[in-house]
Amino acid sequence: MREGWDNPNVFTICKLRTSGSETSKIQEVGRGLRLPVDELGNRLSSEEFRLNYIIGWDEKNFAEKLIGEINRDAKVILNNEI
Repeated sequence: MREGWDNPNVFTICKLRTSGSETSKIQEVGRGLRLPVDELGNRLSSEEFRLNYIIGWDEKNFAEKLIGEINRDAKVILNNEI
């Protein structure tokens, strides 16, 4: 599948192949970080949501770097279990 569709209710990203550039990888993660919507299309911001990002071993360095960047800026430390 090369083309995607807009689905704001993404809670798990499971990659079947590696992405080419770091920009592509960041865009994939960003799609999963949007606030979900209810059945009327309203953004749900009053609840806690988590994104599961399942990747191959070949993207381990990217994931570690991303988690490090987020943890430097976040008030809550992300689980860095890789």
